[in-house]
Amino acid sequence: MTRVLSFPAGVLAVAIGCLWFIPSGRLWMAETWSRLGSSNLNLRTYETVVRPAADWVRSFRLQHGRLPGAAEFSDYAKAQFPSFSVVLDDTQPSWQRSWGRQGVDFMVCVHVDEWNLYLQSWDRAEWKSWTD
Repeated sequence: MTRVLSFPAGVLAVAIGCLWFIPSGRLWMAETWSRLGSSNLNLRTYETVVRPAADWVRSFRLQHGRLPGAAEFSDYAKAQFPSFSVVLDDTQPSWQRSWGRQGVDFMVCVHVDEWNLYLQSWDRAEWKSWTD
């Protein structure tokens, strides 16, 4: 009798595990595959877009004593990087855990392929998030 009850319980446990692990595993594999496939593109984008955009914002702040406005940055980004979506955050987004000094520090974000590439000015950290 115990064997008869344990078999359905085992099948049920495996079925529940598959319902949870298979979608999670599929998502993990998709992100990993994208990370590997996009690594060279992401590195080149950091070198040719993200870092130069952050350097421009730093030099703008030194010259003008303030961060560029949205229109000023947009004009620069469209002229320099016409095939990229480049965004300047000059205030802390709600999801961002840390922030430097208000009015001085900023974050540049570039969307490329399936990734958002970030550079934060206060500690020069570079990181990315998968947009799937």
